[in-house]
Amino acid sequence: MTRLRSLLVSNNRISTISETLPKQIPNLENLIASNNQIMELGDLNVLAEFKGLIRVAFLGNPVCTRKNYRAWIIFKCPTVRVIDFRKVKDVERVDAKALFSGSTQAHALASETAARVTTFTPGDGVPAAAAKPALKPHAGPSPDEAQRIKAAIESAASLEDVARLKRQLDGGSVPAAKKAK
Repeated sequence: MTRLRSLLVSNNRISTISETLPKQIPNLENLIASNNQIMELGDLNVLAEFKGLIRVAFLGNPVCTRKNYRAWIIFKCPTVRVIDFRKVKDVERVDAKALFSGSTQAHALASETAARVTTFTPGDGVPAAAAKPALKPHAGPSPDEAQRIKAAIESAASLEDVARLKRQLDGGSVPAAKKAK
């Protein structure tokens, strides 16, 4: 696909950018991947392989909230002129270079940022940070709630009352206790 210059892949639940994509689309200039699931700055490292990349957009991805997001893209992709539909300024280029290159502290920050790739490799298992906590099995209503449900069923006078009670229970709420008269 050497003639492809723009790739629009917004709203597709994409979580990683394939490491082989630069070889498959070597002349890519525009990558719009808004509203996907790209999480970490390290997931954007592959952008450095695109030699003619000019515009990128990752708005709506969790990675946009990461510290130094714009600076990381500017550092990794010196040819990029527009990030998230905002021009890259010369000051940003200078700041990104100072932040990620030069001192030992900058090298450590760059290494830490690059190491946080969330790419899944078959056979590796699920990373501990990505593992979801086990959900507690549903035990049903408490004895008090069960009593209130029984009382509501017994006091239902019509099919409309039964239908209303069913909708209420399907919605996850339990009938309120009857007030003593």
